[in-house]
Amino acid sequence: MFNFLSLSWSGDLSGLIHAKAAREQANKAAKALKDQESKKAAQNEIDQWEAAKVKVAEETKAKEDAFKELLREQEKKKKLTVSTKWTTTKLAIIRDPRFRAVSHKAEQFFKEYIKYLSDSIEEEKAKALQAAAMARALAEQEKVKEKSRSPSPEGSPSPKQQKEGDARSAPQSEVPVADDAPVTEEREELKRTAPSDRHEDEEHNRGR
Repeated sequence: MFNFLSLSWSGDLSGLIHAKAAREQANKAAKALKDQESKKAAQNEIDQWEAAKVKVAEETKAKEDAFKELLREQEKKKKLTVSTKWTTTKLAIIRDPRFRAVSHKAEQFFKEYIKYLSDSIEEEKAKALQAAAMARALAEQEKVKEKSRSPSPEGSPSPKQQKEGDARSAPQSEVPVADDAPVTEEREELKRTAPSDRHEDEEHNRGR
């Protein structure tokens, strides 16, 4: 005999199992959605915080730049130099809104600006010294070139003339002339220019 009771109970159990599985899937989906929304909300908060931080940094930099411009104005008016004291400058700018915007850091910016002025002056001095040294070197080179191009003073031989004179005054090499050689103009010239062998022989004999 077919047992309808067992069939009914088996069908109910299967339905319960499917229902439980569906409920678990729904819970997981809901949790995932909640986690995603939570992450999204957290990311939005982070983005807003980053944007606020950037905005504050930009506003701070704008205030600092405005104060530095105030210091430049004082410099242009000859009221600010490397030797100016902070107390003097403070009295001159204390009512300016650009000073009040950074009053807690104004003295620090003032000291940094004074250092900038001092470094600029030293840099300009170094450039001027370098330019002067180069100018002196060029002037010396030009003097040397001019001296080499200029003619020698009257009465003083030039280096080239001196060299030629030394060559002319150097002793001429002796050229032997035979006694029986025919008298010619060339022989006479040799006798006049070459030392006398006979005179040297006499001197040699007397020395003996």
